[in-house]
Amino acid sequence: MEQFMLLYKGGDANWMAKASRQEIETSKAEWQAWVAALQENEQLVSLGAPLVFSGFSVDGEGIVSVISSSQISDLVTGYSFIKAGSMDEAIIWAKKSPYFRYPDASVEVRQVTKMDSSESANQV
Repeated sequence: MEQFMLLYKGGDANWMAKASRQEIETSKAEWQAWVAALQENEQLVSLGAPLVFSGFSVDGEGIVSVISSSQISDLVTGYSFIKAGSMDEAIIWAKKSPYFRYPDASVEVRQVTKMDSSESANQV
């Protein structure tokens, strides 16, 4: 099996504040069911974590830019790592993600490159 990173993008920074108690409970239950299915298949590497809806971008010249709210749809707002037999299978898991319950959400699926320990040391 290969490892894939699911990058959660977009969403609404104020969803929790605006959502009803029922919407929050439903969201939690959907996440728990999705995680349980991955665990049952021994495909969950790491659930990851949500990220704050603000930050900075630093380029190779050392220029620091504030990530603006107009870029929220492109902003990575969370991540998970899963195992799958192929990119197609990873995409199927991404399509089942509860993240789509949030407004303007998308999930980017990226395969993790395998590196041996000598390659890892040279990358730092």
